[in-house]
Amino acid sequence: MLETVVLCGGAQAPHRSRNTLPLSMHGPAANVSLQSEDVGRRMLASLPNILADLLEVATYVYAADRLVVRGGQTAPHLGANWRRNLRFVIPVREAERWSAPEVKESLEHLLGFMSDEQ
Repeated sequence: MLETVVLCGGAQAPHRSRNTLPLSMHGPAANVSLQSEDVGRRMLASLPNILADLLEVATYVYAADRLVVRGGQTAPHLGANWRRNLRFVIPVREAERWSAPEVKESLEHLLGFMSDEQ
């Protein structure tokens, strides 16, 4: 199964990969949109860093899910490549919290269950 490395927010690949998908919410290369100001305005406060991180992670995962194709191009191969192997590199504000083993494993398990992916 071919791995797609999803590089978010200008992140660099941790290793050389044949298949990458760059996603960005800011700057001239922006190809993903998140209106987090709307959430903060409704809360009448600035978003806490952990919530801003969570919204951005969810947005990047959703965008990658929509952009990375699954399955074959023809009926005989339909479903042969249904599962995808996605590796995300996402810069976050609270890296220590997100890299804690229990948080990382829980997020990987949740995303794998929800999308039937690795």
